[in-house]
Amino acid sequence: MKRITPYLLAIAALIFTGDALAQGGIGASYERRDDEPKEGIGLRLEKTFGTVDDIVNLGIVGHTSFFSSTITLRSGENGSGLIFSDTELSTFDFGGAVKLAVNVPLVTPYVMGGIGFENYKIRVNSTFDGLDFPDDESTMVFNGTAGIQVRLGSSIRPFAEMRFSKNTKDYSFEETFRDLKASKNRIAIGVQLQF
Repeated sequence: MKRITPYLLAIAALIFTGDALAQGGIGASYERRDDEPKEGIGLRLEKTFGTVDDIVNLGIVGHTSFFSSTITLRSGENGSGLIFSDTELSTFDFGGAVKLAVNVPLVTPYVMGGIGFENYKIRVNSTFDGLDFPDDESTMVFNGTAGIQVRLGSSIRPFAEMRFSKNTKDYSFEETFRDLKASKNRIAIGVQLQF
């Protein structure tokens, strides 16, 4: 946690400093990924810095997500090796992105691009002696997002988005457990409150 605290503080400082007239928002989401762990939650902070002709908005978004699950894993080629039941998986990621949004009646489609960090943990419950599994790895991630917000009243903004990610390195567990891959894409559905 000590490694990521400066990054979280920097993202928060970017969002909460600047023009007092800029709009901000805070949101939460349910998220689903391609691979295990599949389901998680997300939080975001947003600040809009400018509007062009009351149509195009430019802002920044700080986001974080947490996923967790317990599954059975098989090692070896095509899962033909040892079986490990009750294996605990969790991921934590955070990052920042530039957001470009277009205001049209009732909805706001948007795209985002940014960078972040992901930490992936595996806890293998094994009674086999001499087995050594990677259990905690991190990587930098490039993100691209496309989404849409619906304007309900002056401050409630339900949203849905698809995030595409590219890790800067492969995780070593992808060699150990052939059926376990770091997820590259996710869908998020949530609500944001504007202020």
